[in-house]
Amino acid sequence: MASSYWYAWSRIYECLVRDGKMILFISHHSTPTTGAHKRFDRLISRMADASEDVLWITPERKDNLENINLPRLIVRKGKLKSPVSLLMLFDVVKQAKFLLQFRGKIRNIHVFGETSLPAAIFAKLLTQSNLSIGVRSNFSKRALISRQKYTFWKKLIAYAHYLLWNVFLFISYRYAEQITVQTMSAKEEFCRHYHLSDQKVIVIPNDVPSANCGVKRSSPYPSKPIRLLYIGNESQIKGFDVLCSAIKDLDPSLTSIRSVTLIGVNALPKNFKTHPEISIVSVGWTEEIDEFLVSHDCLVVPSREDQFPNVVLEAFSREMPVIGSAVDGIKYMINDDALMFDPGSSKGLLASLYYVSSVAGYIHAKNVSKNRRALFSFDWEGEYLKLLNI
Repeated sequence: MASSYWYAWSRIYECLVRDGKMILFISHHSTPTTGAHKRFDRLISRMADASEDVLWITPERKDNLENINLPRLIVRKGKLKSPVSLLMLFDVVKQAKFLLQFRGKIRNIHVFGETSLPAAIFAKLLTQSNLSIGVRSNFSKRALISRQKYTFWKKLIAYAHYLLWNVFLFISYRYAEQITVQTMSAKEEFCRHYHLSDQKVIVIPNDVPSANCGVKRSSPYPSKPIRLLYIGNESQIKGFDVLCSAIKDLDPSLTSIRSVTLIGVNALPKNFKTHPEISIVSVGWTEEIDEFLVSHDCLVVPSREDQFPNVVLEAFSREMPVIGSAVDGIKYMINDDALMFDPGSSKGLLASLYYVSSVAGYIHAKNVSKNRRALFSFDWEGEYLKLLNI
């Protein structure tokens, strides 16, 4: 391990000597827990195999990316219970003297989402390099949804926090040279909200994860769905309340579904009851998503905001039927009225569940997943590297 780190740092200083143009990646996660994290890690892995000079600012990794041969500046989360974004910024500020050596030598800083953005802005100021931001969600929409069920004072604090972040984002997005979003509708909303030129914002959709395409079911799909799968958390944003309401009203005589598995959910709401013929299992968060995808018959995605959920693409990779809310990237990916419902509508979700419970409806849902999968089969990392002129 020591020799590989020595090689990595020798590459950095070799770049300094010959006045090369490096790419700087900044991330805040030590192990991937979201689809955005996984995609950022895919870029890092691809860059580790490329001939370009790369520097990666990251916390210490707790997974197999710890062993990749890539120059890294390790930042460590502090002991204070501060937001991760501030901890990342403070750690990068501590490395200001080191980063000043790269002034004029880094051609692009690349970051995903808002969490690492303060650190990226500071690094941009120090190194005088271009900044590329991958926007993975609608910040304003998520903030509004999250505040809906808060108490008055908590809502007031959350709104103040939102205003501060929104001002910061307005400034940051104007300061950036490139911004990527995942759909045309997301681009239109984004440009309208932040008053940005559409030339600065580029659309790069997600792809079907090629690593998952080889994972097969041990048995064929049934004629009607029996096992329903939800992957998310208990938040309003993910529409967990909509799913719970629909499950409580689910009529076994109108549906073939007999079990529901909840990934990322630690506990059901108090006094939650469903029909005795329908079982509910809360698994909590797990990284073994593949095992659940290949053992269930239908995926439900009831989010109120989700720019481009990777879980839909993971289902597509297995031609697994998906029903979801007609919002953001979910609407773009599924693109079929029979398999979508209005966000926040438990009655709409029930209607979709009853539809796929018929033989004809389930066949249609499987065909949609198969056909839509082809649309997202492309070299996603390659598209991003083209954006960075690599």
